[in-house]
Amino acid sequence: MSCTRIWVYAAYLVALLISLLCAALVTDAQTVTVLYNFGTAAGDPNQPFYSGIIAQGPDGNLYSGGYGGGGSSNGGATFNITPAGALTTLFSFGGSDGTVPTGGLTLGTDGNFYGTAYSGGFGGAPYGTVFKMTPSGGFTLLHTFTDKADGALPVAPPVEGIDGNFYGTTCNLCNGPIAGGDGTIYKIIPKQLQSVQNKIAEEQSKRQTQLQVCIFQAESKFQGGAEGNGKKRRDGSYDIPMAVMAEMEKQKRDAIEECKVLYGKIN
Repeated sequence: MSCTRIWVYAAYLVALLISLLCAALVTDAQTVTVLYNFGTAAGDPNQPFYSGIIAQGPDGNLYSGGYGGGGSSNGGATFNITPAGALTTLFSFGGSDGTVPTGGLTLGTDGNFYGTAYSGGFGGAPYGTVFKMTPSGGFTLLHTFTDKADGALPVAPPVEGIDGNFYGTTCNLCNGPIAGGDGTIYKIIPKQLQSVQNKIAEEQSKRQTQLQVCIFQAESKFQGGAEGNGKKRRDGSYDIPMAVMAEMEKQKRDAIEECKVLYGKIN
């Protein structure tokens, strides 16, 4: 056999091997299917973060959170999506319950989901929260971070240990000077959750009472101003110059807004 013929056979065999390899690769290639494009509907969660964990619920649906805004208050939202691609927004974050849920969700043995919000929190603290959510979207605030001994700015959701407690971490200098130190590992004990929730409810009730008192005082001051700046009519009202009345109304509105800033709005 001539050298030329040997080279032809060799080239043929190489080409055949390459063709077989390519065919095998094509056969084994995976099919990628897009289930849903965030932002398709108004109020959708959007921009899921790279650390966002997807948890599959007992119902077979997938649960997680959207990082960059979205939801009815544009503070991020949790959602579930069916394997067929039907998405439902479950809870929209608004500030006091946290904002920017970067970490996604983990599933607890109680059938509820647990997660964190990177910022926001009750009382105006911007340091993040830990929360529990039912499969239908029922939300419970478990903890607001204070940037003290408990840390600040959690990125990942807590996970349940074999002891039934939940464990998580706070971030190391994720947002400059807000989260000082090198981060923390925290534990949440379920039997303590109810007392924490009661404490939060008591504080919310206290703040609502303070708000009502503050608004009442602002309105009483306005009424006192009316009595001091106008002539009383027979029907009990006061004849006050329009310019004076406009200024008094503005002062009352400003005072009420200041009350809301101090004590929060009543939902």
